[in-house]
Amino acid sequence: MRLSPYAGAEDLAGMKGLLRALWRDEGPHVACLPGDLDWRLNRYPCDPEDHVVVCHDATGLVGFAWRFGVRSEVDLIVGAGATDATNLLIDWSERVEEGAPPAVIYALETQLSLRRALAARGYRPTPSAYLHFLQTAADPSPPPRWPAGYRGASMASLGVPVADRAGLHRAAFASARVSDVNYARVMSAPDYRADLDLVAVAADGRLAAFVLVWLEVALGVAVCEPVGTHPAHRGRGLAKALLAEARARAFALGADTLAVAAFGGDPVTPELYRAAGFRRVDRSVAYRRSEAGCADGSDPL
Repeated sequence: MRLSPYAGAEDLAGMKGLLRALWRDEGPHVACLPGDLDWRLNRYPCDPEDHVVVCHDATGLVGFAWRFGVRSEVDLIVGAGATDATNLLIDWSERVEEGAPPAVIYALETQLSLRRALAARGYRPTPSAYLHFLQTAADPSPPPRWPAGYRGASMASLGVPVADRAGLHRAAFASARVSDVNYARVMSAPDYRADLDLVAVAADGRLAAFVLVWLEVALGVAVCEPVGTHPAHRGRGLAKALLAEARARAFALGADTLAVAAFGGDPVTPELYRAAGFRRVDRSVAYRRSEAGCADGSDPL
């Protein structure tokens, strides 16, 4: 069993392969999907050699950990039964830069083995969490309903400059990190599809909202990541209409499950997803080492 820094395409293929195997065995109780990796690697400048570590045994890649910048927040993905990998990856997660906050490691509520490993090392759950939602072909879902003056389209059909799409993202998230260059990198990612980069277009031709869909045909699942609306166009139901369009397109292409996630502390987005026909299936909880018991007063398991 050995750890090594992320080293490029071969490791990315192994990480995606592990996620696909986990989804086949444990889906939907998997923290992320292959498309999430393409988004994370390309959305803004990051040195994956410093932020990502992979774990191999004699059979191949059995786990990886992904640290999110200076926040020391870590997603930890481990194959079934790879207990030694779990502990090695927790060790790596705790090696934070000088002056950085202590590691925060996320674990799904259904990941009992990871939660037990964290509890054994003094980690306790905090109130911070991400909520995982999905809908299937069997679930009722409202059809796309576009408010007057808006229509749905895709980057494949529009042919607008990448700067317009990147600018929409920056406006929606009030962040300058996703530059035009970085969004062009997203569009060159292996699993990116311009026909699933969905946008709402206003009457004046400006882009108003977006849903980027990553499709896994072999698994029958698609994930929406990210989802956003320009501040000038909020409150009109554009994201809800785009999510219905995402469902229709993904299911027509062979998916039978559509997934999305939201920060649990956000009072708006989880309700949007419920209104769009999604139901919560899991919760990814932030764990922090504590000498004083659970930060929220609950039992570790």
